[in-house]
Amino acid sequence: MSSTGLSQEQTKSALEVIDELMLHPIAQIFSIKVDPELDNVPDYYEKVKKPMDLGTVKSKIIDNAYNTLNEIKADVNQIWENAEIYNGRPSLEVFMADRLKKIFDKNFSTKVETKSHEDWTNEY
Repeated sequence: MSSTGLSQEQTKSALEVIDELMLHPIAQIFSIKVDPELDNVPDYYEKVKKPMDLGTVKSKIIDNAYNTLNEIKADVNQIWENAEIYNGRPSLEVFMADRLKKIFDKNFSTKVETKSHEDWTNEY
């Protein structure tokens, strides 16, 4: 394993967590890029300066674009922040984002961030 980038195990686990999240019944609106015209949100890109979606996160994991697990978490958290930036509280979109955030945080910490034997020995 190189000192930069994610291990194969981390990549595989992160992909599983994202795939699982994308299958959640309320995740559909967060799974693809916002299309201002199709989604009837013409001012979306005026308000949201750092667009992100689960499909983009998945592609970046597959393309080995992340060097750390924190980079993945930052992108996923950007999705939830964008929902709040655009829709405000209270709104259905933010309620759904909050629900998915809880699921993501729990699954990511238990399935991805747990240290493997190799991680422990490398630290030592």
